[in-house]
Amino acid sequence: MQNKLLIIDDDKSFVKLLICILNAKLPELKVSYSTNGELGLKKIFNLLPDLILLDLKIDNISGYDIIKTIKLNSKTNNISIIVITGKKDENVLSDVLQLGADYFIQKPFEEDELISKIDVAFRNLIRYNKTLYQNVELNRKLGDRDKQLLETQIRYKDLINSIADPIYIFHKESLSIVECNEAMQKKYGYSTQEMKNLILLDLVKVDEAPKVMKNWNLHFQLRLRLFHQY
Repeated sequence: MQNKLLIIDDDKSFVKLLICILNAKLPELKVSYSTNGELGLKKIFNLLPDLILLDLKIDNISGYDIIKTIKLNSKTNNISIIVITGKKDENVLSDVLQLGADYFIQKPFEEDELISKIDVAFRNLIRYNKTLYQNVELNRKLGDRDKQLLETQIRYKDLINSIADPIYIFHKESLSIVECNEAMQKKYGYSTQEMKNLILLDLVKVDEAPKVMKNWNLHFQLRLRLFHQY
């Protein structure tokens, strides 16, 4: 996909110079420009360029305000910004970088410096897009896995509820009740949440331990059967 670059500078002769340099050094770029701040801001949202070459002193709106607007909007905050200015105040560099600009070039500059900064900006863009894609894929896979897990839990719940005998599942170490079927709830008169607040000793006597283990083995067999089925 062709990378898009937008120049925003009210100096028309300088814009022409930049376009000549870019066409000669980076002919694969799709270059657009604006010599007006407000129109430039509209172009940003219409074109969604990958990189902006921005002057700070522009008609209608300052470069500072353009940077703020770009970085505060979720649609544009990942756009790279290279500030090109004739201002020699050292505080300017600190201010624009703090606002969210990526690089700073002071006029006059060498062509190689400009091309180098643009190259680095696009390399970073490639890394950003790759990371973004990987995160989207990871979230999609996790979402699919969560959906499958939920569907399995629902099928498992339906399966144990279809059994007429009371069944409950307890944690092997804490003996807390973690699951039960509807027949079990009817037998003791508890809701699902109330059952989960109980422990095994609340439901059985010591001499009923063999029966408890039999129920546990039944639960284990059901889970194995469900696993092989799905």
